[in-house]
Amino acid sequence: FLLAAMKAFPRMVSNLLLLRARTCYIPISRRWLRSTRCLLSADDLNSKLADLTEKFAEARMEIQDALDSKETVYFNEDAEIAMEVANSVLSDYSGLLETADETEKSRLKSEWGMRMEQLKQEVALLEDADDHH
Repeated sequence: FLLAAMKAFPRMVSNLLLLRARTCYIPISRRWLRSTRCLLSADDLNSKLADLTEKFAEARMEIQDALDSKETVYFNEDAEIAMEVANSVLSDYSGLLETADETEKSRLKSEWGMRMEQLKQEVALLEDADDHH
């Protein structure tokens, strides 16, 4: 279907990145270059950053909840949830870095690098508390 659409409507899709299972088809002078590294549009990047901001706040809240429940029977479940959310945020951030061009990657590292390090440290505190629980 994808190849048929590209042949039938080359002008309609000439400015789009068509995503299919993390594979991009990028238009280059009437030919399509297949790439596993997909560059994001500005709107897509902004949307993913908004999602990352929300998930980052949720991860920090879950970590704090888990640390607050340290001496209770709820700690293990809270810690597991917090680590899942935090690891999801770290994974999303890594994915953004992989798909960003060099300029965006530099900006992302500048704006988000310290936050991700902070999150890693908070996860380490949580793991340390789990070891002593």
